[in-house]
Amino acid sequence: MAENEGANAQGAEGEGSEGLESFSREEMSRVRTEAKNYRLKLRETEGKVEDLTSKIQSYEDANKSKEEKLASEKTELEKELESARSKNNNLLMEIAVNAVSKKLNIIDPEAAFLLIQGQVSIEDGEVKGVDKALKDLVKEKPYLVGESGKPIPEPGTGTKPVGGSGENSFEKIMLGAIKPS
Repeated sequence: MAENEGANAQGAEGEGSEGLESFSREEMSRVRTEAKNYRLKLRETEGKVEDLTSKIQSYEDANKSKEEKLASEKTELEKELESARSKNNNLLMEIAVNAVSKKLNIIDPEAAFLLIQGQVSIEDGEVKGVDKALKDLVKEKPYLVGESGKPIPEPGTGTKPVGGSGENSFEKIMLGAIKPS
């Protein structure tokens, strides 16, 4: 029986290997070594690809944060610029109103400025509509105009009232009101 088993084993080998080439041990060893080297190179290359991918991602993240910082700075500078423009425009309007107020003999240029603010505009650095707005304001509120011909006194430069024993002194007027006639 043992002989029979050996024959069957050889027969099975013979039947299964029909059409297949047989390789020597040396060739098989060489092919296995070559496949092993390819697998090692593949793993090494995959590692390099992962490293490069992570480096690219870190560079992109760094650039994004730089871009975000620049965008934030840009927004902040735009706000500062708008604020400076607004202050500049306000000063230009105030100067124009003061100049025209002086010509029209308006006694309170600050009040006039506040009253005409919505009617005045600035185009290309020039204040537009001040003359018309102030003339309309004077028609509407004539009490803002001082006596013509008399200069408008600057604050703190007026004359001091003179008191005393004149005919119209406060004391005489008050005593006259109290004295029975």
